Amino acid sequence: MLWFRSGKYWGATDENSGAHMNRPEIAFAAIGRPLRRKEDLRLITGAGQFSDDFSLDGQVYAVMVRSPHPHARIVAIDTARARAMRGVLGVFTGADIAAEGLKPIPHDPLPKTRTDLKLTGPGGGSVFIGPHALLPAHKARHVGEAVAMVVGETPTQALDAAEAVAVEYEELPWVAEANGAIEPGAPAVWDEAADNVLVDTMFGDQTATERAFAAADHVVRFDAHIGRVTAVTMEPRAALAQYDAAMDRYTLYAGSGGAVRQKRELGAVLGIEPAQLRVISYDVGGNFGARNRPYVEFGLVLWAARKLGRPVKYTATRSEAFLTDYQGRDLVTSVELALRADGRFLALRASNISNVGARCVSLSPLGKGSALVTGPYAIPAATLRSRAVFTNTMPTNAYRSSGRPEVTYAMERLIDRAADELGFDRVALRRRNLIRPNAMPYVNAVGAPYDSGQYAANMDLAMRIADWKGFAARRREAKRRGRLLGLGLANYVESSIGAPNERAEVTVTPAGRIAVVIGTQASGQGHETSFAQVMSDLLGVPVERIDIVAGDTDVVTVGGGSHSGRSMRHAATVFAKATTDLIAKGKGIAATLLETSADAISFADGRFGVASSNRSFDFLELAHEAAAQGLGPLAAAADNEMHDPVFPNGCAVCEVEVDPETGGVELTRYAAVDDVGRCINPMIVHGQTHGGIAQGVGEALWEQCFVDPQSGQPLCGSLMDYGMPRANTMPSFATEIVEVLSPTNPLGIKAGGEGGTTPTLAVVVSAILDALKGYGVRDITMPATPFAVWQAIRGAQANRAATAA
Repeated sequence: MLWFRSGKYWGATDENSGAHMNRPEIAFAAIGRPLRRKEDLRLITGAGQFSDDFSLDGQVYAVMVRSPHPHARIVAIDTARARAMRGVLGVFTGADIAAEGLKPIPHDPLPKTRTDLKLTGPGGGSVFIGPHALLPAHKARHVGEAVAMVVGETPTQALDAAEAVAVEYEELPWVAEANGAIEPGAPAVWDEAADNVLVDTMFGDQTATERAFAAADHVVRFDAHIGRVTAVTMEPRAALAQYDAAMDRYTLYAGSGGAVRQKRELGAVLGIEPAQLRVISYDVGGNFGARNRPYVEFGLVLWAARKLGRPVKYTATRSEAFLTDYQGRDLVTSVELALRADGRFLALRASNISNVGARCVSLSPLGKGSALVTGPYAIPAATLRSRAVFTNTMPTNAYRSSGRPEVTYAMERLIDRAADELGFDRVALRRRNLIRPNAMPYVNAVGAPYDSGQYAANMDLAMRIADWKGFAARRREAKRRGRLLGLGLANYVESSIGAPNERAEVTVTPAGRIAVVIGTQASGQGHETSFAQVMSDLLGVPVERIDIVAGDTDVVTVGGGSHSGRSMRHAATVFAKATTDLIAKGKGIAATLLETSADAISFADGRFGVASSNRSFDFLELAHEAAAQGLGPLAAAADNEMHDPVFPNGCAVCEVEVDPETGGVELTRYAAVDDVGRCINPMIVHGQTHGGIAQGVGEALWEQCFVDPQSGQPLCGSLMDYGMPRANTMPSFATEIVEVLSPTNPLGIKAGGEGGTTPTLAVVVSAILDALKGYGVRDITMPATPFAVWQAIRGAQANRAATAA
């Protein structure tokens, strides 16, 4: 293991990491150092290049007309008054989209790597995803769905005209909740499908599971709904499109999770060749999964730019973002655990129902969560039914740690309940059942191949840095102040794979710089720094001489973008492959300069040399000499296809203080231990952990995309309605980075961007319930707002009074 605390190196070992994959011999000078981020000066001084920062001469502005109904037939759209208004250049509807032959967005939501669980439609058939037209011609299927677009000379003119568009609707029955959507006779979101269930797949060994349950001494059950949240990115989505008639070519400026994918999918919508579209996605003000797939506005502004002969820009308002950004979570889960009398886990039964909204944009949350339903525990048998359902809500997408916080919540809450009901110590029960290090690599009961990890050691470390032993004294002190102190613990394992293909192009320029082109897409992760650290050690070149180039499809031709914690692992792998070719080319050039054979040239400590000469070159010197001698560019490229997942893991411990009079919850302590494999920059990874924790705490305590059950209207349309974590609601975190290297890639990297979020829902709610244990409160639905906690306390008190009477 390799542990960092506050950026300090503590020690390393390769224990339990399996047979390694061609590890390069690197003297780590930059890797593992907490270097300050290169990109921060640009970003904090206003020199960033975000989507809305771009403007073009003659640009005009698009505004969307959106449905006020959760489900309605579009009877007629009267655009005459809007078209006649000053400054209006066009009003477009679904009929125009259909007449032009524009295609639906090809979301392709099924996970594609070889190790992903194979989700199928009911009866093993294909999955109907619900076509995602840029504008619907016949029906609106959720509140906020764009049904028309107005383009005007100014934003105000376009907005005024949008309000003048008259849409006649015939309201239809609707359904917003997953449980309601699967009921017989539920309102059909799509007439083209038999019902609202688009995925229904069984995993695991049902016979072995039932046999284990029959032999069990105890069975414990837990049901939960992990509600819906949204990303609330700092930068609302925006897009600016230009069409060059002379070149018959489009350009789109739009932040995303990966420009290459956006180019491919939007090109398919427009029905054009790949060379006809350039997508530029430089700085991205937050993603968390919400920007991984294209939005209808991106296709609309591209189409309108050609149709009007002017650049067209769209920028969402914050309220539009709350209504129509792809949302996250929303899983209904039921889990049952079979136990032996001594607490050994025997089997798990589970049912997961994912609410995908009105269209299926991504099945990553369902697929990723299904694969990890047993968590970090050795459970010999499991059966899981995974379903996805349509509802009349905004589509859901991957959201930080896609699918894993939901199943971690279910598993950890189930274990807490088992400990409480059966009289086990909750830590001892976990320790008895955690997968042992010597069992790695370990294939869980539904087929997920865990690569490496020391799960019990993580739990011990988390308890130590949380001062678990000092909790009793702190609880007594809180009680003297009239407060209830609670302590929670949650283990987790998550997975990282993502799109399997990645490419790097590395060029050493005569000007003394190294340009590294890569198909990932940063949205705050610090790629310009951490990627440069990897290249620095591979090439023996200073970090400050390395430039990371991404986000422009005229430069980046291949790449899977950034999602699922894939970026560092995929990037480092193709960097290592490209470096091998670059060194070989460097030896050839050095051989010419030193008048010897390439076989005689050595590359060591970042320099090319030969025993017979005292001359040597580093990469930068070699490129300069090569250019002077006309020996051609010093460049190499590498592609890689990686299907092997990695499994970051860890443990979190949380303390909360509850005011029993108001239900207010204060987070007083939080400790996290995360095994990320090789850690490239501990400062950046700690920052990722802190952000991930805050995101999870927000969901546990405040965040909720609430839909009114009577009207189907979303009620959280602004930052006045949607609770968010803030600096003054978070304690200082105690975090440790653990490195148990993965055998699946050259540097042993796992992932560090999502582990902070994965156990947070479970550990925060566990701590709250521990605080409320004296009242007999056994469950609370997230978000655990002060009112929800107050209601739980008062409800428990009322029940006790009724029982006593």
